[in-house]
Amino acid sequence: MVKKILSVVLVILMLTGLCGCSTLAKRLQEIETPEPLSELKLGTILGNLYENEFIGIGCNLGEDWNVLSAAEIQGMNEQALGMLGEDFSEAIKNAAIVYELTATKGTDSISINLEKLNAAQAIMSEKDYIALAVTSVKTAITSMGYGNVTAESGKVTFAGKERNSILLEAEINGMKMYQTLVLIKVGGYMANIAVCSFNTNECAEYLSYFYAV
Repeated sequence: MVKKILSVVLVILMLTGLCGCSTLAKRLQEIETPEPLSELKLGTILGNLYENEFIGIGCNLGEDWNVLSAAEIQGMNEQALGMLGEDFSEAIKNAAIVYELTATKGTDSISINLEKLNAAQAIMSEKDYIALAVTSVKTAITSMGYGNVTAESGKVTFAGKERNSILLEAEINGMKMYQTLVLIKVGGYMANIAVCSFNTNECAEYLSYFYAV
């Protein structure tokens, strides 16, 4: 179940890379100076405490959450990169998706991934990025076996700021799924913070665990 939830996030990331090409040429003409890139810095995980100064956020999860360790997260990234004896600190700089945090509590989950933006995505605002994803994500999630899917853009309070987000609701295996995906553009990356709960909507509570650093 958790793997299916995480795959929803990856579907959204894929869609934003494929959509909106007809508007990009105009946007490129409007932007004189591209946003400067920042060197990727991975977050730290100490027990159930996560912080990442690159994104500017942290969260402290209770003992009822199962948080993958820093070594387990690095293993996920190494597997995704298909590393064969390479230096991890250098290889991760070229990763399209960087896994940062995976935590579960029963069927509920919190995850953070960093997506390396391509030239087309880099000129988009967070709002534009979300708008492109929402137009296609409903169909994609339905094809994954979810029913009664709704997807819309919105705003939520996250780590002390109002942030653009994608609000999802769907049903699977007789359960109602709620997911909020917060997106934060930083340097040449888009941070994707996803909180998900089943049957009762706990997304606002899970978002409240985050703070600014």
